[in-house]
Amino acid sequence: MSFFNQRRLFRKKEDHSGKKIFSGYPSESPVRIYDRDYWLSDAWDPLSYGKDYDFSKSFFEQFRELLKSVPLMAISAGEHVNSDYCNNVDNVKDCYLCFDGNTSENCHYLVGFSDCRDCMDMYQCGESELCYELFSAVKCFQCYFSSELAECNNIWFSRDCYGCQDCFGCANLKNKKYHIYNQPHTKESYESFIKGQQLNSYTSFTEARKKAKKFLASQPQRYMHGAQNDNVVGEYVYHSHNVEFSYQGNEMEDVKYVQCMGRNLRDCYDYTSWGGAELVYESVNSGFGLSGVMFSFNCADSVSDVEYSAMISSSQHLFGCIGLRNRKYCVLNKQYSESDYFTIRKKIVAQMATILYYDRKGKTYTYGEFFPPEMSPINYKQSLAMDFYPLSDEEIESEGYKTGEVGLKAVKSTIDASELPDKISDAPDVIVNEVIGCDSCKRAYRMIPKELEFLKKHNLPIPRLCPDCRYSERIKDRNPLTWWQRTCMKAGCEKQFKTSFDPTVKAIVYCDTCYEGEVG
Repeated sequence: MSFFNQRRLFRKKEDHSGKKIFSGYPSESPVRIYDRDYWLSDAWDPLSYGKDYDFSKSFFEQFRELLKSVPLMAISAGEHVNSDYCNNVDNVKDCYLCFDGNTSENCHYLVGFSDCRDCMDMYQCGESELCYELFSAVKCFQCYFSSELAECNNIWFSRDCYGCQDCFGCANLKNKKYHIYNQPHTKESYESFIKGQQLNSYTSFTEARKKAKKFLASQPQRYMHGAQNDNVVGEYVYHSHNVEFSYQGNEMEDVKYVQCMGRNLRDCYDYTSWGGAELVYESVNSGFGLSGVMFSFNCADSVSDVEYSAMISSSQHLFGCIGLRNRKYCVLNKQYSESDYFTIRKKIVAQMATILYYDRKGKTYTYGEFFPPEMSPINYKQSLAMDFYPLSDEEIESEGYKTGEVGLKAVKSTIDASELPDKISDAPDVIVNEVIGCDSCKRAYRMIPKELEFLKKHNLPIPRLCPDCRYSERIKDRNPLTWWQRTCMKAGCEKQFKTSFDPTVKAIVYCDTCYEGEVG
């Protein structure tokens, strides 16, 4: 995780033009970058950086030097239109600050998304339209400030609802309509209630959300978020079979210790982010047609039998390579014949067991382990690891991770968030020219015109937090990437299970049987 920047953009000098461009790598990173179009062109050859393997030096030392010399693609993006402020995306149009997703249009501030339209501020959502502030939702329309929804319309402040419509502050409902705090209402009384909430006012909205959260906390939850699974120990896992200790994924089979996946995964172990792969081990942010990839990062599109490599596409049989496309039988970006490749690979694996790499903390690395964290192109706070396992500066240093700050640019605000209009109807269009001071972190940020347009269309108040703090608040509803052995909390039930519900957090957690028996 410490090698994967999921959702941050930086300005860094591009090594071809010399201009500063947006990049997934910060300015202080030792790596070189090319803009996407130039990196994908035939104007340069990654093989020109090839090196003979030096058997007197450790492999990791030689790879580190290669990583500093071969330019990386500044932004990892496939097809995209008017979506320059996005990273780790493909097939997106008119999107802004969206990360780790695909096939979406006119979306803003999304992370982990697919097939969304006209949505804003969402995490791990798919096939949804006109939604705002959702976490873990699929096939939803006009839903707001909710989590764990499927096939729902017009839902507010709710959790774990399926096939519901026009519900407010509800939990664990299936195929219900016009419910408020899990109680049925007529269409007329429901609409009157919604009107009375005055959700276009930030003050009224805040009180309504607070009351809904209190009710949701009183409702039981299934020990695991998932559906249509068989023999699964995990969280946010769906349509999967034989899965152990894995987190966020769909259509997975025979995997263990994988997390932050999309779909279609087979026979993988210790693997973070993406999907569409089989036989992948100890790799990160790689996917779509992978097979037999180990100890690698940022590899995609028909890659097989590749070890200890980075930013590889459409290639096979590589060891310690960076930036290669449509290549075979290379070591440290040097081309070999097929027979010579397998000979030298065998020698390198044996040599890695005798000439070890020592990191700054004295920890040793040999064949069979991922790269030392100090070799990451980004620091710990800029990586996905910080989201799941936040560490202090002292802890980052003691664990041997790369130290440093997030690196956000300091800008002076022109208005404090507390001075924003209470009602969206009172917000003038020129407010997009203001530089707003976040209520939480105090950093300055701007609203974009499409964001204001979205809020006015949905009659929603202007948020008082910057996009980064809104994301942090959103993932507070997410269970941690840790498992505990617990007992069902339903009175009289002693069934035990492994769950990611922290025992120190107040939550009513049931086993499958008790949950289905109580909520249906």
